[in-house]
Amino acid sequence: MSLQSLASLQSLASLQSLMSLSFFATFQDFTMPGSQQQLVYALPGMDQVHVRADVTYKVADGEALQLDVYTPPEPGGALPAVVFCHGDGPESYLQGIRGTPQYTGWGRLAAAAGLAGVVFRRRSTAQFARVRESAGDVDDLFAFVQTHASGLGIDAGRLAVWVCSAGPPAALSALLRDRPAFLRAIAVYYGVLDLQPLAGKAPPETHPEELLREFSPLHQLGRSEERR
Repeated sequence: MSLQSLASLQSLASLQSLMSLSFFATFQDFTMPGSQQQLVYALPGMDQVHVRADVTYKVADGEALQLDVYTPPEPGGALPAVVFCHGDGPESYLQGIRGTPQYTGWGRLAAAAGLAGVVFRRRSTAQFARVRESAGDVDDLFAFVQTHASGLGIDAGRLAVWVCSAGPPAALSALLRDRPAFLRAIAVYYGVLDLQPLAGKAPPETHPEELLREFSPLHQLGRSEERR
């Protein structure tokens, strides 16, 4: 699997520093009005796709974390899937993220294009202090999809990931570290890829340097490239 396109993003280190620091500073007042906007791009049949909603993939902190699977109206066997990993914010904001027009639109768009679209919710990273727990939700989501792929109409060996905003630390760090065979593509949309600029600026008791390094996708990308 080639990750050369992601490797080129290492040249954006200064921008990444600005993005991570900006998100950390504005977390408590975070809003994402764009998630309430309908997608501009559309394909015929988006309103006719099949939606399997509210599938519980994990129970955490006493709450069911769920996913929705979007498939074409007449699927023909197991389909390659795009897993849409949302950004970050306070828990109250993320509660309804699956049902926002942005994410329902992405799922429908994937299905109208002949793929399966998986939209799910994970827990907040709480300004990256709980990024390990949030990343664990992503790991468990992929494990669930792998285990239940046939029932979901998904080809377990052909998965792609789309992630945006402050989502990459939780969504991508393990994938870039382990480079599983099922992962065929990664798309990052204005994503935070480096948490290490937070060292010395965030409380060290909740944001130790080891944590920030481990969940910086650029760090994991560099390590995976070295092992090739």
